[in-house]
Amino acid sequence: MSLLEYLLVSAVLSLLLHSMIIYLWRLDIDFNFLFRVLAGQITEDYINKTKPDLTRYFSQFSLYTFKICACAALGGWLMGTITTLKCFRMSRLLQTIRNNEFPQNSLRYYNKWWYYFRAYQYKSEYQYLGSAKPNTYINLLVDTKDASVLYEGTLVDWVADGEVLDRVYISTPTKRLFNKKNGDNITLSGGCKIEIESDGILCIPYCNVINMHIQFVKAIAFESDAMLEEDATVEAVNAISEEDLDTSTQQV
Repeated sequence: MSLLEYLLVSAVLSLLLHSMIIYLWRLDIDFNFLFRVLAGQITEDYINKTKPDLTRYFSQFSLYTFKICACAALGGWLMGTITTLKCFRMSRLLQTIRNNEFPQNSLRYYNKWWYYFRAYQYKSEYQYLGSAKPNTYINLLVDTKDASVLYEGTLVDWVADGEVLDRVYISTPTKRLFNKKNGDNITLSGGCKIEIESDGILCIPYCNVINMHIQFVKAIAFESDAMLEEDATVEAVNAISEEDLDTSTQQV
C-alpha cells in the first residue's frame, strides 16, 4: 500500500476502535472541545467563555491512552502466542485452508527464513518428528577464492535484514573440500570431513553461500531402563573378563 492508503486505513480502523471503546466503557467525552483541538480552533475567548477543565481532560486522556496501549500490547501478545502454537499451525483445518503451505506474505508474523528454518512446524510431512523440537541441521556450500567448501552443522542462530538472510551460526561444525579452482579449471574433490572446534560456534556469511540444504533431525532420547540394562551388560562382561583373567593366571 502507498503511504496515503496506509494512513486512510489506519484512520478508519482507529475511528472504529475508539468508537467501540468509548461505547463499551461509557466514557464521557467533550466532543466539542475535542473537535476544536483537532481543528486548531482553541482560542483565548473560547477558553474564557467555556472554562474547560484542562487538568481533568489531560489526566483522563493520559489514563485512556495507557489503558489502550496496555490492552493492545496484551492482545497482540495473546494473538501472537496463539497463532504461533504448533498445535494450532498443524491443525487439519488450518492445513487445509493453507493447502499445507506457509502463510501468505500479508499473514506472516516473521520473514520467510523463519518459516524455512521451522518448516517442521508448518508442513504435515514432518509430523513423524513428534512434539519434541528437532535439531535443524544445515549443509552449506560456501564459495571461497581458491575452492568451494561444504560446511555442515546444527543451526544455532541466524540474522536477516528483512527478507535477506545475512549470516547463520552453526554448532558442532564440520567441513570438507568440495572442489578446487585453478584459473578457469575446476576439479571436483571428495575430501573427508574435518571437525572445526567441536565446542564452538561457526558464523558463515550468507553472501558466500552457493547452496543450502535444511534437514530436521529428531533428537534420540535414551530410556533410563535401556541405560541400566546396558550398564548391567557391561558389568557382566567385565566380570567374565576378570574370571577369565583369574583362571588364566592360575593355570600359569
